Amino acid sequence: MRCRRAAGLSALALLAFGCGGGSDYYYVNEIKGEGDTVLLEFVYTCGLIDITWDGRFGGSPLLHADLAVKHDALGGDCDEDPRELTYDAGPMKQSFRAEYPAPTPLGLRVAPYEEEQGAICLSNLFDEGPFKGRPCK
Repeated sequence: MRCRRAAGLSALALLAFGCGGGSDYYYVNEIKGEGDTVLLEFVYTCGLIDITWDGRFGGSPLLHADLAVKHDALGGDCDEDPRELTYDAGPMKQSFRAEYPAPTPLGLRVAPYEEEQGAICLSNLFDEGPFKGRPCK
């Protein structure tokens, strides 16, 4: 059974749904970071996770890059246990600045496993200090 998380459900409610069941499921709980490092927190996700970027920028009116999550699970249900993976956004930011001058902001979007869960976004990878993701608008 795949977890279908509606916004605002607590972790307890997620457990009641039986999240993580299914070998191909992943859930990005949070993204945050500072500088060139983006930290992605996954829950109900087991097995190998690969985070990639296709080298493109899109969106309007705000430009953003989309990260893709490729997931090879171990099979069976996965526990809620948070797992943190880092992504080096340095090359992405350098490529962006080669095309778009400062102070043009660069957002970041991480797609959900299922569309109804909603994507999570960072508004600007060039922010000074720490940044934290929010549900995309």
